[in-house]
Amino acid sequence: LVTGVQTCALPICGVVSTLFLRAWTTTTDVDALGSTLTTAQRRLLASAASYAKTNSPVPLGDGWFSGQGMQYVRPEVARDVYELSMAQNDIIFCSEGLTVLAPRWSYAFMVCVDRLSHGVGRPYDMGNAVSYLHRYVETGRYKLIPILGIMKWGEGYDLHVSLEVLRIVKAQYLGHYKKEAISE
Repeated sequence: LVTGVQTCALPICGVVSTLFLRAWTTTTDVDALGSTLTTAQRRLLASAASYAKTNSPVPLGDGWFSGQGMQYVRPEVARDVYELSMAQNDIIFCSEGLTVLAPRWSYAFMVCVDRLSHGVGRPYDMGNAVSYLHRYVETGRYKLIPILGIMKWGEGYDLHVSLEVLRIVKAQYLGHYKKEAISE
């Protein structure tokens, strides 16, 4: 990696799936969100992405850690997610000047639910959504989240969520964790 450079990256879902959920075999794309990065920090991230591509047990696409999927996120939403994630401070990787934080758990959850609601979900999105919701419940002060509250998350993040998908997530969560996280 680039020596003498410190940076903090905020991946959206892919890296979290890969490192936190240990999903190397199913995760082949990662988007990153960050504040304004210096040239040295961009080089550090490019070096980290290159390292991941070279050493991954599965082929990674050209979009690995590129931020391509983040191009449609309004700057104020990106800034809010970044700041909330920094405050959450869930470190999923830290080495040689690079710290990777988990995104705000509610945002990670909503990204998965948004794709599922639009019919373009990836094979791992439902499982990830359940895991991210669990992290949100475990680390937050709310143990039971109203379904309308989750709909508000979507509005705040400019993401769409369908009641049908939320009800499926609710059932999957109950089946996996033996307790409810979403109330109607």
